[in-house]
Amino acid sequence: MTSDPSLKFRTFLRDGVLGLERREYVAVSWSFAYFFCILSSYYMIRPIRESMAVGSGPNTIPWLFTATFVVMMIATPIFGWVASRFPRRSFLPWVYIFFISNILIFWGLFSRYISDGQDHVWLGRAFFVWLSIFNLFVVSVFWSFMADIYTREQGRRLFGVIAAGGSVGAFLGSTATSLLVTNIGFENIFPISAFVLSLAVLCITKLRNWVARKHDEDSAKTVESRTPLGGNALSGITHVFKSKYFSGIATSSVIASLLGTALYLFTARLVEADIPDVDTRTQFFSNINVASSLFALIGQMFLVRFIVRRFGIGISLVMVPMVRIGG
Repeated sequence: MTSDPSLKFRTFLRDGVLGLERREYVAVSWSFAYFFCILSSYYMIRPIRESMAVGSGPNTIPWLFTATFVVMMIATPIFGWVASRFPRRSFLPWVYIFFISNILIFWGLFSRYISDGQDHVWLGRAFFVWLSIFNLFVVSVFWSFMADIYTREQGRRLFGVIAAGGSVGAFLGSTATSLLVTNIGFENIFPISAFVLSLAVLCITKLRNWVARKHDEDSAKTVESRTPLGGNALSGITHVFKSKYFSGIATSSVIASLLGTALYLFTARLVEADIPDVDTRTQFFSNINVASSLFALIGQMFLVRFIVRRFGIGISLVMVPMVRIGG
């Protein structure tokens, strides 16, 4: 009997390219959709943040980053306290519900300021700081969730595919903002972003159900656990100083942030000089995100898994700053 060519192709795509096993289809699909929703929502409103920074004046951007650092130092222990006191099954959805409500509040405030013809520079500055906090927490919670669901071996095979969901979301979210912002105004991007982020809560529910079915015998160690994570509000910070591994990650992040900040300031000055309109600026930053997301998607889908499996995670991580230096 002749084999079905389409079946052979699907098998090759699933096993050879994506590295999936049949039992992982459901979880990986929902994980992909989950990260898609998070980054799609974020990248819809991220260009607004960049536009607000330019409108605030490039000279104020260092102060915006300083304010972000201060707020982060306050928010991180609070987040740690909540995570240590409440079980993951109830904690996870409420993180996203909290940020969805924040997005809708900003929508209402920006709409009111614009309809009344009021200046919204300070509101834009507050939004700049808030979005930086938003990005850190929603993404870190996502990867913590993934670490609960998948084993180390699965992570090596699957995280590249799952991360590609975020890149697809970033690409389509940026594209949506680019196409819509000059027609509906930047403030009306907010409710669309909030709706997309609300779909992440659905994905969490589906993944929790999958964990309950597939890992019933060790559910106490998964996201379905009814017990809090434990520790205290400063456990995350103390772990960084106690572990050379975590300290290395933190140091690498600081260096990358310093480099990114310098490039950010340079870009802001160029945009301020050439693009005075807030909606057009937002569209410009969206177009930049579209291009970068497309390249990231290609790399995550077709390069990350092969590089990690061939060279290991250590060498793969070393390649990242080398590529940046080349850039």
